[in-house]
Amino acid sequence: MTARPAWYAAHYCEENAWRLAADPALAADDVHVVFISNPARACPVFCQRAAPSPAEPVCWDYHVVVVGRRGGSWQVFDLDSTLAFPCAAAEYLARAFPHVATADPVWHPWFRVVDVATLRAHFASDRSHMRGPDGAFSSPPPALPCIRTPTDSMNLWKWVDMTPGWHGRVLDFAAFSAWVAASEPLRRKSRNSPSGPGTPRG
Repeated sequence: MTARPAWYAAHYCEENAWRLAADPALAADDVHVVFISNPARACPVFCQRAAPSPAEPVCWDYHVVVVGRRGGSWQVFDLDSTLAFPCAAAEYLARAFPHVATADPVWHPWFRVVDVATLRAHFASDRSHMRGPDGAFSSPPPALPCIRTPTDSMNLWKWVDMTPGWHGRVLDFAAFSAWVAASEPLRRKSRNSPSGPGTPRG
């Protein structure tokens, strides 16, 4: 896969990642979807196509990418990035978040890492977050139907929320960087297991 799929829709990264992660053309092992946000829901991400200039970030309330292993190394698949597709995880983190070491912690990204099967079984979005007060979409929606489960039509904010009690593992920047550097599979953990700051949680 070298180009944006036909189903891609700008500003719907969660749906793009949901579809991309299950696409056989990805040709990667141990595929996960990663929700990137923080408690303030203000996360500067560099090297984004939507940025006003190449030197400026986009301050997303959340962003969603896919990670997978090729040749034993983690790669990031970000359909909204100006970086290579895929991009080596270490390079992606260094260039998308270049100021983590010096920035106020309020801006630091957190990462909810979810295996594909779990996401496909439980994620739902009715796209209501993309509608204004008048009901109009702020950006054209995907041509495909909304993603729903048998019991839910909208739970996007549970995936974006970086607190325990939902699917996946939540890692801070240091923990996520260490995980992708080690090129090891992410171990499953109980959704209700306790954890402290800076460690996997959720």
